[in-house]
Amino acid sequence: MAKYLENTLHIPVNEYINSGVLVIDCKKFISQKIKDKFFSALALRNSYACPDQDVLSIVCMGNIKFISDIWNFQWHHQFAGTYSEKLISLYSERYENLIENHNIIHYTGGLKPWHSPRSNFAEVFWKYARNSDFYEEIIFRNIGSD
Repeated sequence: MAKYLENTLHIPVNEYINSGVLVIDCKKFISQKIKDKFFSALALRNSYACPDQDVLSIVCMGNIKFISDIWNFQWHHQFAGTYSEKLISLYSERYENLIENHNIIHYTGGLKPWHSPRSNFAEVFWKYARNSDFYEEIIFRNIGSD
């Protein structure tokens, strides 16, 4: 992903956002015509790896204030193999802290807790799912799936 960001999008890795949790200053968003810039930038390429966050990162580069990872704990890093090992070795103390101290779990990646209920942090999803109006729908969609 780092090569894609730097070589294709020309975005430094530390300027790239994950759009799972965003806090947007709506007045600036409107006054700076971010929506128009977004769609103009989107039209410049045939495809993006992650269109929403790729284009937001391009359009807003240099004007992004990053919030703490406790508000966007990305659970997929625990499944990402070599990337995960590199990430965890670089940020092990920070990552270990996030495992214990997070406010929002972002179920990123292909593995989802509703497909793999025994995965780490899946119990948090199911705790809230049980109290939602969609609980039965989630259960019915997963009957018979692996």
